[in-house]
Amino acid sequence: MRKIGMVRLISILISLLFLISCTEETVRNNNDYSIEETCEYLASNELEGRLTGTKGNEMAMEYIEQYFDYLGLDKFENNSFRQEYTHEFYNPDSQKYNITFKDNNRVIKKGIYGKDFLPQMVDGDINTTYPITFNIDDKNIENSAIVIDNQKDFQKVFNKAKLILSKKENFKKYLINNLINNREQKVIQISEELYDLLKEEQGSITVEFKLDKEEIIDNNLVGLIKGNDGKNAIVLSAHFDHVGAIDDKVFNGALDNSSGVSSLLSIAKQLKEYSNDNSFSNDIIICAFNGEESGLQGSKSFVNKIKNKYEKILNINIDCIGGKNAKQIDISSDTDISGILQGELITYFNNVGYDCDISYGMSDHASFDSDNMIAISVIQRDLDVIHTDKDTSEKLDYESILDISKRISNYIIENEKDIFENLYNLYNEQAKDRKNSVEDNHEEVYDIIEKEKQELKLNQYKLIEINGDKQLITNGIAEFDNVDEMKKYFTNMNILRNIDGHSFYKSTVFVDNSEKLIDEKTNIEKMKVNEVYEFEKLSKDNIGFLVLEYINSDHNNEILEFNINVERKDFDKESILNNNDLIRKTINIDGQQYYLVSTKKKGQILRVETEYASNNRQYYVAILKKHSRIRIIDGKEREAYLPLWLDVSEDEIIEYIRESDMNNVIGEILNY
Repeated sequence: MRKIGMVRLISILISLLFLISCTEETVRNNNDYSIEETCEYLASNELEGRLTGTKGNEMAMEYIEQYFDYLGLDKFENNSFRQEYTHEFYNPDSQKYNITFKDNNRVIKKGIYGKDFLPQMVDGDINTTYPITFNIDDKNIENSAIVIDNQKDFQKVFNKAKLILSKKENFKKYLINNLINNREQKVIQISEELYDLLKEEQGSITVEFKLDKEEIIDNNLVGLIKGNDGKNAIVLSAHFDHVGAIDDKVFNGALDNSSGVSSLLSIAKQLKEYSNDNSFSNDIIICAFNGEESGLQGSKSFVNKIKNKYEKILNINIDCIGGKNAKQIDISSDTDISGILQGELITYFNNVGYDCDISYGMSDHASFDSDNMIAISVIQRDLDVIHTDKDTSEKLDYESILDISKRISNYIIENEKDIFENLYNLYNEQAKDRKNSVEDNHEEVYDIIEKEKQELKLNQYKLIEINGDKQLITNGIAEFDNVDEMKKYFTNMNILRNIDGHSFYKSTVFVDNSEKLIDEKTNIEKMKVNEVYEFEKLSKDNIGFLVLEYINSDHNNEILEFNINVERKDFDKESILNNNDLIRKTINIDGQQYYLVSTKKKGQILRVETEYASNNRQYYVAILKKHSRIRIIDGKEREAYLPLWLDVSEDEIIEYIRESDMNNVIGEILNY
């Protein structure tokens, strides 16, 4: 009996092991890795927000890795899909976030991280107590914590109060790598409930933040479809990490970026199936990047690894697509050479029925861009929910994701053989056209003069000598990032510091016919070559064109911009205000005539224009809003912009002009 029982037990164990093995293999092989399945799994609570360095991130990695293997992709190197890199990691369990509210010595409340508050902007460790005020005009605001519920007040107190407590309906979670900004300004998001409590109690706040960084080894996932040539590579990518969870609140990251990963896997499947009967000329590299949310860490490491492996590299990155409320596809790029691919893809998507336009979103393509590689990101404009706990799978349109994936696959199949030659030929042709716009025999002289002009301040001029010829030059263009500095040059000009919750950001001034400002009686023969002279004075009447920009940092660096053109004898009004590709609709707002300028093709509002007459001068004013974002281009920080009124209705524009009292604002700027 004992022997028979043992045999049966062994038989049962073997059967169980076989069943488990078969079940796992069946799940893997029967798994079609559909768009819907991938999105729902990666954005499930089980993966806890896929924060790099956590179990949920590892589970996402295993899922993608299994599919790479299932497709039969080649391993990129080291006989593994996993490509290690060193990751700067702020372990959530090691960070200290404490805020305590007191009334004298009585503790009113100890804030709960993620429920009552969430950091928005910090500059490192904090251990300080501040008195609380709700008064934006408080005389002691520079030593206080200001509580605001109106985002229009944000710019009024930014860089004034030591700490801003900003009421938010939904918190946005950003990783510490992106929170630390080396500025003294601190901003903390607070809940509506905490705001109401502070309104009753006020008192003081003690903030204790202790940030602990460590280095860990983590991985990107990289698969390969080998090409016949192998000298060049097309990299298709999407990041699979997100921002994690806080206790039981999961930031699922469905749109950002389970959508992009599902698209990447779908594209990989289509390209691999095509390659079974056809061959690619270039290597096709499939990359699921880690660490995007913490500063593009995974993609930066990968770019550094492959930049010397290939002669030319092209990247198409996918980030945040398929939102149910998304109205169009945007193609984002940051450099001239990438702009060629951007234009080609916009044309391609428009030709197959999509509404597609340019954008400047930040994603992993920037890592390629910064190393002078061709790189773009495909994104969509339904981004309000990202980094909140509302970014869940039910907000995705799976059919849209699938169709976009097919379009990208088809574009690669149709164009990959000659893609590098065609893009670089187009780029070189455009560069040649730009170069030919200046006559060859004048190029050297032109470059010297422009360089000399740039060294002069707006109120300066000097005599230079080139090849024996003397020329009198002055700099007619200047940029200011400080109101007081601008007033030193234009003492009679009214420059507003704040407009509708936006604070002065910068201005660009073009002086009208600046050469004529030099006294006609100046005897050039008596002037010394290369000695700098100054005008006696400048005034606002010398300005021919002026750009004023006001920024709202709390609204994703939203910029309110005014372009003011002063009519001159040589001013061609028709060429400025009219364009065959634009429609201008006349509207009347509180007695002032405005023009809504929109695109003829899509009917999207670009800007609002109006005209003013003051002091015997005619002013043409254009008003627009845009996002300001910093990009790394050619290793340098540069600013890029995204128009904001493209999806705004006419009624909303009219309401904004009226509520912001734009008639009086423009009048004040012009001293009207």
